[in-house]
Amino acid sequence: MVMSHTCGQARGKAGAMSIAAEGATPPTVPDAAARVLEFTQVARPADVPLIINALSAAELSAGIARLGPRLPPAVIDYVVTHGPRTARNTLAWQLRQPPRPAPARFAFAGNQNAEREREAEREAQRAKSVVPLHDAARRRLLALADPDIDRALFGRLEQVGIAWVRSAILRDRVGPDGEPIVPSDLRAKLAAFLATAVLPISPDHLADTDTGDPEFELLRVLAAAHDPALSLTAARVLGLPGPIPAHQPGWRDQTWVQRWDRPGAGSRSWRLDWDEVLALAADHETVAGDRGRFLGRVAGLDEAAAREDIPADVRHQLIASYPQAAWHVGAPDVTTLRRIAAAVETLRRRWDDFDEDPEFGGSVSELIIRGLSLGSLAASDVIAHAVPASAVLNLAWRRRAGEILRESGNPLEDW
Repeated sequence: MVMSHTCGQARGKAGAMSIAAEGATPPTVPDAAARVLEFTQVARPADVPLIINALSAAELSAGIARLGPRLPPAVIDYVVTHGPRTARNTLAWQLRQPPRPAPARFAFAGNQNAEREREAEREAQRAKSVVPLHDAARRRLLALADPDIDRALFGRLEQVGIAWVRSAILRDRVGPDGEPIVPSDLRAKLAAFLATAVLPISPDHLADTDTGDPEFELLRVLAAAHDPALSLTAARVLGLPGPIPAHQPGWRDQTWVQRWDRPGAGSRSWRLDWDEVLALAADHETVAGDRGRFLGRVAGLDEAAAREDIPADVRHQLIASYPQAAWHVGAPDVTTLRRIAAAVETLRRRWDDFDEDPEFGGSVSELIIRGLSLGSLAASDVIAHAVPASAVLNLAWRRRAGEILRESGNPLEDW
């Protein structure tokens, strides 16, 4: 490890001298700070604070702004927990909008183009995997109840924001008095917006999950606000008889099933009703149906299992009813690996040799990488407890060294 670290320093110095010798233009402050933050992807977890603290608060904010959604998970975690207030505000601003849709991919011919297609697929999977991470970071930032952070997360009124974050600020996140914690200037701005608001599109779109119209989406959030001065006015603009209730009727009907069976159902909310999650898990085979999905998985349950705020007793009951939850964990540790081994034995009774499927092996590989990069797993834990063995071999042999280093860092060098 020391030799590798020293060699890395030497390569860095050599690279710097090479740039200087070529007379290259020095990077701007945001670009240089972004490169420093990217080093956390190839660092031991214990070194992450040292790397980040090498930057001033202004440089850290500049690097966060430059990387945006590509910010490494270790940086997000550190900034939320220990970062200066300016850096947290910048992070909140970067998280104010939903992720951009993945660009359209086209089939390529030939070996080189086939590799480009595989790389594009891997990039799309990485982009998808950070959504729950970003949602967890938003919840942690909201929990600070900092007016500046709230304003940043709410975003500009003329832009599409994240509906569940805005609803958390206006309705779901409450203080000791049971009232929502809403910055006064934000409330005044929303009242001014409603004073001149008109229905931008047909009310038939009210049931759509995402219309893409910023004004309509904001009106829909405001119609569900806790403050009746906001919700009643927004409801009138939308042509509704009254405010939108926080909890929709029809629990356990077909609409309820469909709502849980789509991406974001378990991740994009301030809090979950864990009784509802457990009821869904007990009935998950009915929800999944016979649609040929791998292991009868339900998207909402996978995301609920990966949340940072899931109670320990709920996780225990969830895995008992829905063993697939065992490998959906935000910060996996050795207990997670033991639970996966037990879940594999349970699931084999119905799904035979499912653990030989690349989809399962890939999921476990990504979980191991995340645990190593966060420091919640040690290489010795992985070697002793990880199943299937192909997940470990996939990391040690099949994946390119550069990809492993980008995703997990030096802990893999212990192998």
